[in-house]
Amino acid sequence: MNNRENQLKTEDASWLAGMVEGDGYISICVYRNTKAKLNVSYKAVVGVSNQDATIINHVDNLFRQIGAIPFIQDQKSEGNTPVMCVSTSKLSNVKKILDSIFPYIVGEKKARAELVLKFVNRRLENKRQPLEDEDVELLKEMDERFISRKGKKTQFGRILNEYTLSKQINA
Repeated sequence: MNNRENQLKTEDASWLAGMVEGDGYISICVYRNTKAKLNVSYKAVVGVSNQDATIINHVDNLFRQIGAIPFIQDQKSEGNTPVMCVSTSKLSNVKKILDSIFPYIVGEKKARAELVLKFVNRRLENKRQPLEDEDVELLKEMDERFISRKGKKTQFGRILNEYTLSKQINA
């Protein structure tokens, strides 16, 4: 971030990092898309879920302060309790947020943020290009380290495998 106006104060960036680590998420979603070449699409996402509207509004304000325009939606938690989520999946927004909070992430989500940021940077450099082998490897690592449980294949993993096979067949 070259523009000082779009930088968060240290205390705001560290508070936001804590919220993302505690009540938030950093991830990449891979899904089938019959309109996409090779039937696969992806999105990186970062956000926070909470029942407290004041917290959600503060997260929203901090996202906007760094130039990342999020959306807020109402959802229900597992116990059917209403929760609000503030998130973004636009690659440039995810990059702005992760660049701002990365130095202050200290928990398990640091490794996840590093992988997502690496993937986002690659995709921003190769806009509108098909996923390259290195992109697919980053997605597979994300699945293996953070999504798969006890060696079971996930839908995420199955879609990536299908994509890899389709890519090989069409090569």
